[in-house]
Amino acid sequence: MSVEQNKSQTDDNLFSWIRINRSYFLTLPGILKIINLILGVICLSLASPAVHNTTQWFLYVTIICVIVTVIWCFIYFLSVREAINFPINWHLTEMFNMSFLALIIVIASIFQISHWAGAHNTEGRWKNIIAGIFGIGNCVLYLISTCSSYVDWRQTHSLNP
Repeated sequence: MSVEQNKSQTDDNLFSWIRINRSYFLTLPGILKIINLILGVICLSLASPAVHNTTQWFLYVTIICVIVTVIWCFIYFLSVREAINFPINWHLTEMFNMSFLALIIVIASIFQISHWAGAHNTEGRWKNIIAGIFGIGNCVLYLISTCSSYVDWRQTHSLNP
């Protein structure tokens, strides 16, 4: 066996665990994640640049939400759940992640809206208020994702033996 053939087989084995799963993004949880990403980018573009501490915090929370959602998209897109043999309860982990994201984005959005609603004749006022409204919409989608993860978790951990 030549060195190139051996290297080719090693490269094939190195990435053999990757299974592209496009069909996940045709399901409700996958569609919700894509919409979460889109709403997150809209929030980031509307609230930028951050001229107040409240907006800086809103952008920070929104970036965290986008990053965590991207990580979950990669977990499902690359079928990492199926490839890793760690004793991780994926549905429960996702449920807690999505509920945490819903909590922090709704708090940040409420602060964002309340701060900018009181600012009169300020440049970018309406953009920032609309960013907060989109943040609350993102919270609702994270809550729906939480419920979806809970249903999946209950189906995999039924009380009947």
